[in-house]
Amino acid sequence: MKKKILFLIIGIFFIFGLGVPNVQAYDKGIDVYEYSNISNYNQLKNSGVKVVIQKATEGSNYNDSLLNYRATHLKEAGFTVGYYHFATNNGDAAGQANHFINQIKGLKSDTVYWLDIEQEDRFSKATAIDFVNKFNAVMKSKGYKMGIYTGAYFYYDYLQGNIDSSIPLWIASYGKQPKEFPNQASWQYSESGKVTGVIGNTDMDYFIGDIYLNSQAIPQTVKPQTNYSSAVKTAQYQLNRVMNSKLTLNGILDQKTINALSNFQNIEGITANGNVSADTQTALHNILDFPICYKGGGNHYAVRYVQYRLGTSIDGVYGKETATHVGDYQLAHKLVSDGICGQNTWKELFK
Repeated sequence: MKKKILFLIIGIFFIFGLGVPNVQAYDKGIDVYEYSNISNYNQLKNSGVKVVIQKATEGSNYNDSLLNYRATHLKEAGFTVGYYHFATNNGDAAGQANHFINQIKGLKSDTVYWLDIEQEDRFSKATAIDFVNKFNAVMKSKGYKMGIYTGAYFYYDYLQGNIDSSIPLWIASYGKQPKEFPNQASWQYSESGKVTGVIGNTDMDYFIGDIYLNSQAIPQTVKPQTNYSSAVKTAQYQLNRVMNSKLTLNGILDQKTINALSNFQNIEGITANGNVSADTQTALHNILDFPICYKGGGNHYAVRYVQYRLGTSIDGVYGKETATHVGDYQLAHKLVSDGICGQNTWKELFK
Protein backbone atom coordinates (compact mmCIF):
# COMPACT_ATOMS: atom_id res chain seq x y z
CA MET A 1 0.00 0.00 0.00
CA LYS A 2 2.81 2.40 0.94
CA LYS A 3 4.60 1.61 -2.35
CA LYS A 4 1.42 2.31 -4.35
CA ILE A 5 0.98 5.68 -2.63
CA LEU A 6 4.65 6.55 -3.23
CA PHE A 7 4.43 5.70 -6.93
CA LEU A 8 1.17 7.70 -7.20
CA ILE A 9 2.85 10.78 -5.69
CA ILE A 10 5.87 10.43 -7.99
CA GLY A 11 3.56 10.09 -10.98
CA ILE A 12 1.62 13.22 -10.08
CA PHE A 13 4.83 15.29 -9.77
CA PHE A 14 6.14 13.87 -13.03
CA ILE A 15 2.96 14.63 -14.99
CA PHE A 16 2.45 18.15 -13.66
CA GLY A 17 6.15 18.87 -13.46
CA LEU A 18 6.43 18.72 -17.24
CA GLY A 19 4.78 22.12 -17.42
CA VAL A 20 6.90 23.75 -14.71
CA PRO A 21 9.64 26.08 -16.06
CA ASN A 22 13.22 25.55 -15.04
CA VAL A 23 13.38 28.56 -12.71
CA GLN A 24 16.85 30.04 -12.32
CA ALA A 25 18.12 32.09 -9.42
CA TYR A 26 18.20 35.84 -9.92
CA ASP A 27 20.04 38.76 -8.32
CA LYS A 28 18.46 42.03 -7.24
CA GLY A 29 19.73 45.10 -9.00
CA ILE A 30 19.17 48.70 -10.02
CA ASP A 31 20.23 50.76 -13.03
CA VAL A 32 21.30 54.38 -12.72
CA TYR A 33 22.43 57.44 -14.64
CA GLU A 34 23.81 60.86 -13.71
CA TYR A 35 20.52 62.13 -12.25
CA SER A 36 20.06 59.10 -10.00
CA ASN A 37 20.96 60.06 -6.46
CA ILE A 38 22.93 57.36 -4.65
CA SER A 39 23.32 58.86 -1.20
CA ASN A 40 24.97 55.97 0.63
CA TYR A 41 26.72 53.09 -1.15
CA ASN A 42 26.97 50.93 1.96
CA GLN A 43 23.28 51.28 2.79
CA LEU A 44 22.43 50.37 -0.80
CA LYS A 45 24.64 47.28 -0.58
CA ASN A 46 23.08 46.27 2.74
CA SER A 47 19.58 46.60 1.26
CA GLY A 48 20.18 43.45 -0.78
CA VAL A 49 21.03 45.10 -4.08
CA LYS A 50 23.88 43.19 -5.71
CA VAL A 51 24.01 44.52 -9.28
CA VAL A 52 24.25 48.14 -10.44
CA ILE A 53 24.21 49.00 -14.15
CA GLN A 54 25.58 52.51 -14.77
CA LYS A 55 24.90 54.59 -17.87
CA ALA A 56 28.05 55.42 -19.85
CA THR A 57 27.00 57.12 -23.08
CA GLU A 58 24.13 58.25 -25.27
CA GLY A 59 24.05 58.76 -29.01
CA SER A 60 27.31 59.60 -30.74
CA ASN A 61 28.83 62.15 -28.38
CA TYR A 62 27.08 62.35 -25.00
CA ASN A 63 28.86 60.98 -21.90
CA ASP A 64 27.28 60.40 -18.51
CA SER A 65 29.07 62.80 -16.16
CA LEU A 66 29.18 60.33 -13.25
CA LEU A 67 30.51 57.31 -15.14
CA ASN A 68 34.04 57.26 -13.77
CA TYR A 69 33.11 58.49 -10.31
CA ARG A 70 30.50 55.74 -9.93
CA ALA A 71 32.74 53.10 -11.53
CA THR A 72 35.23 53.62 -8.72
CA HIS A 73 32.80 53.94 -5.82
CA LEU A 74 30.55 51.04 -6.84
CA LYS A 75 33.56 48.72 -7.10
CA GLU A 76 34.89 49.90 -3.75
CA ALA A 77 31.51 49.15 -2.16
CA GLY A 78 31.54 45.59 -3.55
CA PHE A 79 28.79 45.79 -6.17
CA THR A 80 28.63 43.76 -9.35
CA VAL A 81 28.91 46.52 -11.95
CA GLY A 82 27.91 46.87 -15.60
CA TYR A 83 27.57 49.72 -18.13
CA TYR A 84 25.02 50.70 -20.78
CA HIS A 85 24.67 52.87 -23.87
CA PHE A 86 21.41 54.64 -24.72
CA ALA A 87 20.67 54.41 -28.44
CA THR A 88 19.41 57.33 -30.51
CA ASN A 89 18.18 56.86 -34.06
CA ASN A 90 20.77 58.95 -35.92
CA GLY A 91 21.66 56.34 -38.54
CA ASP A 92 25.12 55.70 -37.12
CA ALA A 93 25.02 52.51 -35.04
CA ALA A 94 28.71 51.80 -35.63
CA GLY A 95 29.69 55.30 -34.53
CA GLN A 96 27.63 54.97 -31.36
CA ALA A 97 29.20 51.59 -30.59
CA ASN A 98 32.70 53.04 -30.96
CA HIS A 99 31.76 56.02 -28.81
CA PHE A 100 30.55 53.63 -26.09
CA ILE A 101 33.72 51.54 -26.32
CA ASN A 102 35.95 54.62 -26.07
CA GLN A 103 34.29 55.62 -22.80
CA ILE A 104 34.16 52.24 -21.05
CA LYS A 105 37.63 51.20 -22.20
CA GLY A 106 39.71 50.60 -19.08
CA LEU A 107 36.67 50.08 -16.84
CA LYS A 108 36.28 46.47 -15.74
CA SER A 109 32.72 45.25 -16.17
CA ASP A 110 31.24 42.25 -14.37
CA THR A 111 28.33 42.02 -16.82
CA VAL A 112 27.84 42.11 -20.56
CA TYR A 113 27.87 45.59 -22.10
CA TRP A 114 24.31 46.79 -22.54
CA LEU A 115 22.65 48.47 -25.49
CA ASP A 116 19.51 50.31 -24.34
CA ILE A 117 17.17 50.64 -27.31
CA GLU A 118 13.58 51.48 -26.41
CA GLN A 119 12.01 54.44 -28.23
CA GLU A 120 9.36 52.76 -30.36
CA ASP A 121 8.13 56.11 -31.67
CA ARG A 122 11.61 56.97 -33.00
CA PHE A 123 12.62 53.66 -34.57
CA SER A 124 10.86 51.66 -37.24
CA LYS A 125 11.11 47.88 -37.13
CA ALA A 126 13.67 47.91 -39.94
CA THR A 127 15.84 50.65 -38.42
CA ALA A 128 15.73 48.99 -34.97
CA ILE A 129 16.84 45.61 -36.32
CA ASP A 130 19.56 47.22 -38.44
CA PHE A 131 20.80 49.30 -35.50
CA VAL A 132 21.06 46.35 -33.10
CA ASN A 133 22.82 44.11 -35.59
CA LYS A 134 25.35 46.77 -36.64
CA PHE A 135 26.01 47.80 -33.03
CA ASN A 136 26.53 44.17 -32.05
CA ALA A 137 28.90 43.59 -34.99
CA VAL A 138 31.19 46.41 -33.82
CA MET A 139 31.09 45.23 -30.20
CA LYS A 140 31.97 41.66 -31.20
CA SER A 141 34.77 42.82 -33.49
CA LYS A 142 36.37 44.66 -30.55
CA GLY A 143 35.96 41.72 -28.14
CA TYR A 144 32.95 42.96 -26.15
CA LYS A 145 29.94 40.76 -25.37
CA MET A 146 26.72 42.75 -25.67
CA GLY A 147 23.30 42.50 -24.03
CA ILE A 148 20.01 44.16 -25.03
CA TYR A 149 17.81 46.23 -22.72
CA THR A 150 14.42 47.14 -24.14
CA GLY A 151 10.71 47.38 -23.35
CA ALA A 152 8.45 44.39 -23.76
CA TYR A 153 6.49 45.88 -26.68
CA PHE A 154 9.65 47.01 -28.47
CA TYR A 155 11.08 43.51 -28.15
CA TYR A 156 7.95 41.67 -29.31
CA ASP A 157 7.08 44.13 -32.12
CA TYR A 158 10.56 44.77 -33.48
CA LEU A 159 13.39 42.57 -32.26
CA GLN A 160 12.08 39.10 -31.42
CA GLY A 161 13.40 36.61 -33.96
CA ASN A 162 15.37 39.27 -35.84
CA ILE A 163 18.57 39.56 -33.78
CA ASP A 164 21.29 37.19 -32.61
CA SER A 165 19.54 34.77 -30.24
CA SER A 166 22.67 34.43 -28.10
CA ILE A 167 22.45 38.07 -26.95
CA PRO A 168 21.34 38.24 -23.28
CA LEU A 169 18.00 40.02 -22.84
CA TRP A 170 16.84 42.45 -20.17
CA ILE A 171 13.18 43.37 -20.59
CA ALA A 172 11.29 46.26 -18.97
CA SER A 173 7.69 45.37 -18.12
CA TYR A 174 5.92 47.13 -15.26
CA GLY A 175 3.12 45.30 -13.51
CA LYS A 176 3.39 42.19 -15.67
CA GLN A 177 6.13 39.58 -15.61
CA PRO A 178 7.45 38.90 -19.14
CA LYS A 179 7.18 35.28 -20.18
CA GLU A 180 10.93 35.20 -20.84
CA PHE A 181 11.74 35.73 -17.15
CA PRO A 182 13.38 33.97 -15.34
CA ASN A 183 14.69 31.44 -17.87
CA GLN A 184 15.51 33.58 -20.91
CA ALA A 185 15.66 37.21 -19.80
CA SER A 186 16.33 39.52 -16.88
CA TRP A 187 13.41 41.74 -15.83
CA GLN A 188 13.11 45.43 -14.96
CA TYR A 189 9.92 45.32 -12.94
CA SER A 190 9.65 48.93 -11.76
CA GLU A 191 10.76 52.42 -12.77
CA SER A 192 9.62 53.97 -9.49
CA GLY A 193 11.16 51.72 -6.86
CA LYS A 194 12.36 52.81 -3.43
CA VAL A 195 15.53 51.41 -1.94
CA THR A 196 17.68 52.38 1.04
CA GLY A 197 20.73 54.38 -0.01
CA VAL A 198 19.05 56.05 -3.00
CA ILE A 199 17.12 59.31 -2.75
CA GLY A 200 14.01 59.34 -4.92
CA ASN A 201 12.73 56.72 -7.34
CA THR A 202 14.93 54.23 -9.13
CA ASP A 203 14.60 51.41 -11.68
CA MET A 204 14.42 47.98 -10.02
CA ASP A 205 15.62 44.78 -11.66
CA TYR A 206 15.96 41.02 -11.34
CA PHE A 207 19.07 39.77 -13.19
CA ILE A 208 19.66 36.18 -14.26
CA GLY A 209 22.96 34.37 -14.72
CA ASP A 210 23.53 34.99 -18.43
CA ILE A 211 24.48 38.64 -17.83
CA TYR A 212 27.78 37.86 -16.08
CA LEU A 213 31.22 37.90 -17.66
CA ASN A 214 32.93 36.06 -14.79
CA SER A 215 34.96 39.21 -14.07
CA GLN A 216 36.93 39.03 -17.32
CA ALA A 217 39.09 42.07 -17.97
CA ILE A 218 37.90 44.18 -20.89
CA PRO A 219 40.04 44.40 -24.02
CA GLN A 220 42.86 46.93 -23.94
CA THR A 221 44.53 48.86 -26.74
CA VAL A 222 47.98 48.20 -25.28
CA LYS A 223 49.44 44.85 -24.25
CA PRO A 224 51.33 44.32 -20.98
CA GLN A 225 55.09 44.73 -21.27
CA THR A 226 57.92 43.17 -19.29
CA ASN A 227 60.61 45.79 -19.91
CA TYR A 228 61.42 48.35 -17.21
CA SER A 229 60.65 52.05 -17.79
CA SER A 230 61.36 54.97 -15.48
CA ALA A 231 58.34 56.80 -16.96
CA VAL A 232 56.09 53.88 -15.99
CA LYS A 233 57.53 53.79 -12.46
CA THR A 234 56.92 57.52 -12.05
CA ALA A 235 53.36 57.12 -13.32
CA GLN A 236 52.77 54.22 -10.91
CA TYR A 237 53.93 56.35 -7.99
CA GLN A 238 51.75 59.28 -9.09
CA LEU A 239 48.68 57.09 -9.69
CA ASN A 240 49.06 55.66 -6.19
CA ARG A 241 48.97 59.21 -4.83
CA VAL A 242 46.22 60.56 -7.08
CA MET A 243 43.96 57.51 -7.45
CA ASN A 244 45.05 55.21 -4.60
CA SER A 245 45.73 52.60 -7.31
CA LYS A 246 47.96 50.44 -5.06
CA LEU A 247 50.38 49.66 -7.88
CA THR A 248 53.73 47.95 -7.37
CA LEU A 249 56.51 50.43 -8.19
CA ASN A 250 58.33 48.14 -10.61
CA GLY A 251 58.41 50.26 -13.77
CA ILE A 252 56.66 47.48 -15.68
CA LEU A 253 53.52 48.17 -17.73
CA ASP A 254 51.52 45.25 -16.32
CA GLN A 255 47.75 44.77 -16.65
CA LYS A 256 46.97 46.44 -13.33
CA THR A 257 48.98 49.51 -14.36
CA ILE A 258 47.24 49.58 -17.76
CA ASN A 259 43.84 49.48 -16.07
CA ALA A 260 44.80 52.26 -13.64
CA LEU A 261 46.12 54.44 -16.47
CA SER A 262 42.98 53.89 -18.56
CA ASN A 263 40.71 54.77 -15.64
CA PHE A 264 42.66 57.97 -14.94
CA GLN A 265 42.68 58.88 -18.65
CA ASN A 266 38.91 58.48 -18.84
CA ILE A 267 38.47 60.85 -15.90
CA GLU A 268 40.81 63.42 -17.46
CA GLY A 269 39.27 63.24 -20.93
CA ILE A 270 42.47 61.78 -22.40
CA THR A 271 42.43 58.99 -24.99
CA ALA A 272 42.17 55.90 -22.76
CA ASN A 273 44.87 53.68 -24.28
CA GLY A 274 46.50 52.47 -21.05
CA ASN A 275 49.86 53.93 -22.03
CA VAL A 276 52.02 56.57 -20.31
CA SER A 277 51.23 59.21 -22.92
CA ALA A 278 52.49 62.80 -22.81
CA ASP A 279 49.01 64.09 -21.93
CA THR A 280 48.78 61.58 -19.08
CA GLN A 281 52.14 62.67 -17.66
CA THR A 282 51.11 66.32 -17.91
CA ALA A 283 47.80 65.68 -16.15
CA LEU A 284 49.45 63.81 -13.27
CA HIS A 285 52.09 66.50 -12.82
CA ASN A 286 49.50 69.31 -12.98
CA ILE A 287 47.33 67.71 -10.30
CA LEU A 288 50.24 67.04 -7.94
CA ASP A 289 51.37 70.68 -8.28
CA PHE A 290 48.19 71.55 -6.31
CA PRO A 291 47.34 74.57 -8.50
CA ILE A 292 44.80 77.12 -7.30
CA CYS A 293 41.43 76.47 -8.98
CA TYR A 294 38.64 79.02 -8.77
CA LYS A 295 35.41 80.01 -10.47
CA GLY A 296 36.27 80.80 -14.06
CA GLY A 297 39.89 79.66 -13.78
CA GLY A 298 42.29 76.86 -12.97
CA ASN A 299 44.23 74.14 -14.73
CA HIS A 300 41.92 71.99 -16.87
CA TYR A 301 43.28 68.63 -15.65
CA ALA A 302 43.28 69.72 -12.01
CA VAL A 303 39.70 70.99 -12.27
CA ARG A 304 38.51 67.67 -13.73
CA TYR A 305 40.22 65.84 -10.88
CA VAL A 306 38.55 68.05 -8.26
CA GLN A 307 35.19 67.45 -9.95
CA TYR A 308 35.81 63.70 -9.94
CA ARG A 309 36.75 63.68 -6.25
CA LEU A 310 33.72 65.72 -5.23
CA GLY A 311 31.21 63.85 -7.39
CA THR A 312 30.12 66.76 -9.53
CA SER A 313 29.85 66.93 -13.34
CA ILE A 314 33.27 66.41 -14.95
CA ASP A 315 33.83 68.95 -17.71
CA GLY A 316 37.05 70.74 -16.70
CA VAL A 317 35.22 74.03 -16.21
CA TYR A 318 35.27 75.53 -12.72
CA GLY A 319 31.75 76.90 -12.72
CA LYS A 320 29.11 77.63 -10.09
CA GLU A 321 28.32 73.96 -9.45
CA THR A 322 31.98 73.07 -8.85
CA ALA A 323 32.53 76.10 -6.60
CA THR A 324 29.47 75.14 -4.56
CA HIS A 325 30.72 71.56 -4.11
CA VAL A 326 34.16 72.81 -3.10
CA GLY A 327 32.59 75.18 -0.59
CA ASP A 328 30.49 72.38 0.89
CA TYR A 329 33.57 70.14 1.10
CA GLN A 330 35.54 72.88 2.84
CA LEU A 331 32.75 73.45 5.34
CA ALA A 332 32.53 69.72 6.10
CA HIS A 333 36.29 69.57 6.72
CA LYS A 334 36.49 72.75 8.84
CA LEU A 335 38.24 74.84 6.19
CA VAL A 336 37.47 78.39 5.08
CA SER A 337 34.45 77.90 2.82
CA ASP A 338 35.30 80.22 -0.07
CA GLY A 339 34.70 77.81 -2.98
CA ILE A 340 38.34 78.16 -4.09
CA CYS A 341 40.47 75.03 -4.26
CA GLY A 342 43.76 76.25 -2.79
CA GLN A 343 46.62 74.59 -0.95
CA ASN A 344 44.66 73.73 2.20
CA THR A 345 41.83 72.15 0.24
CA TRP A 346 44.28 70.15 -1.89
CA LYS A 347 46.06 68.92 1.23
CA GLU A 348 42.74 67.77 2.69
CA LEU A 349 41.87 65.94 -0.53
CA PHE A 350 45.17 64.07 -0.34
CA LYS A 351 45.05 63.10 3.33
